[in-house]
Amino acid sequence: MAEVSSCPNCGTEWTGEATVCPNCGYIRPSEASWPPAPTGLGQQPLPPRMPLVPKLVTGKVWGDITLGIAITLASLVTYCVGLIAMPILYFSLRAQYPVFARSIGYGLLGGVVVLLGALGVCLYWVSGQSIH
Repeated sequence: MAEVSSCPNCGTEWTGEATVCPNCGYIRPSEASWPPAPTGLGQQPLPPRMPLVPKLVTGKVWGDITLGIAITLASLVTYCVGLIAMPILYFSLRAQYPVFARSIGYGLLGGVVVLLGALGVCLYWVSGQSIH
């Protein structure tokens, strides 16, 4: 006759040489196993997770930020290329290289500020010329 035992986790009766509870999945520790299986809810401990580290283009955060801003501002000199290519580059690199993509965003923001400032100076100059 098969040996009958009950699960220490949920109380379901086991028959035979089963090592896993058919109800809750608790794994019965064997006498030869070391270290012993954890007691409690029948869940096995999870392996430690590695922290998510973003990839860097230059190997340093400050290098990625500097490079991204410099490339973006240099590309904005050729307005059509920079205004089209940089947002595409930003969205394509955002998942894999977040620091570099963020610096491209900073460069785009700086370029917009420079363009708006230049527009303001031009409008001020034109309005000043028309008064005289």
